[in-house]
Amino acid sequence: VYQIHEDKNGYYWVVTERGISFYEGSKFWRALNHKSPEVFTKVSIRVEDSQGRLWIRYLLEDDINFRVIESGSRKEISSEGLLPDIPEFKGLKDITINDGGDLFIIDKGGTLWVKYANQKEWKYVLGDLAPDFDFVFRTNFKAPWIWGPTFPDEVKREMGLVDLKKG
Repeated sequence: VYQIHEDKNGYYWVVTERGISFYEGSKFWRALNHKSPEVFTKVSIRVEDSQGRLWIRYLLEDDINFRVIESGSRKEISSEGLLPDIPEFKGLKDITINDGGDLFIIDKGGTLWVKYANQKEWKYVLGDLAPDFDFVFRTNFKAPWIWGPTFPDEVKREMGLVDLKKG
């Protein structure tokens, strides 16, 4: 078992070498699998958004990919329409959410974007992030942590993030 996630409905999602399954009280059901088992050694459920969608990140041939599953229906859905639909967006690298339900993403070009819970459009926040920038997830903290550049204090306050480099 690589990861266990409890969704908002109380179901448990389990990432193993054979794929992603969910447990609904009496048995496990397969939700997502891949022809190549080594993919799931590099999988993580990154976030469950305010709509109950699980954002799953995996590496395939050293390229970051995402799949989205609706936790209620347990069906995979397209991420088209969920991400910024503008030429400046360079593909999803990572995603996190704060306590207010605001989604934050980093694109593969090093740009940070936000989609506030009460808005439909993505907003540019900060560009030119270091290539090693990533969100670090810890289940025992309310706010996601960041690893990479030091953000201006006003950006950190807006995001509700804790900067690992400052402790």
